[in-house]
Amino acid sequence: MSYGKQNGVGCVLPEFTVDDLGTSFKVVLLNSVICSEGEKGKEFLIPDYQGLIKQIAVSRAAHPVKLKGGDIRFLRKNLGLMSKELASKLDISPEHLSRCEAGTKILSPNSERVLRSLVLCEALYIFRKAIEDVEGNKANALDKITKLIDRLHEVMGDFKIQSTHDASEELIFHFRHVPKLRPSAANDGPAEVAPEWLDEAA
Repeated sequence: MSYGKQNGVGCVLPEFTVDDLGTSFKVVLLNSVICSEGEKGKEFLIPDYQGLIKQIAVSRAAHPVKLKGGDIRFLRKNLGLMSKELASKLDISPEHLSRCEAGTKILSPNSERVLRSLVLCEALYIFRKAIEDVEGNKANALDKITKLIDRLHEVMGDFKIQSTHDASEELIFHFRHVPKLRPSAANDGPAEVAPEWLDEAA
């Protein structure tokens, strides 16, 4: 499966499942992925793949279902941390973290809260940097920051991690790549389109 450049004319798929994350949950992209015929067969173009990964991490960190091994590894990699670095931040041994990522041990609720908070804080930091770099729609930026702060506050407050989860219920996140209007440099000019990934449930 290729997530590379689009070589030919393609079509937008109504649904596309991202199945190479190594997580316990499923990610479905709605009306966002372009399928085209390339030199080696079908190619799938996912716009702003890194932005999608960041949004998936935020959505998973804010979801109360207990983190499984692949989820922990996915969040750690999203943070750009080595196992030893994350273990230090969670105040656990690297060996215990490794077993948690392998699925033979579980993180304590407090360690989970810290990991989830780290993901949400990282998203806030990245978004703040983006605002500093671009003169954009400040109302939209404030709305996004407010939502992230609300999620962080929830995780650090009365957030209850669901230790039991019905195995027949698959955890699925749905995302859509949608345009957002952003004022152009000239106040009377047309608005630019700044697409972003949105969690359908958020």
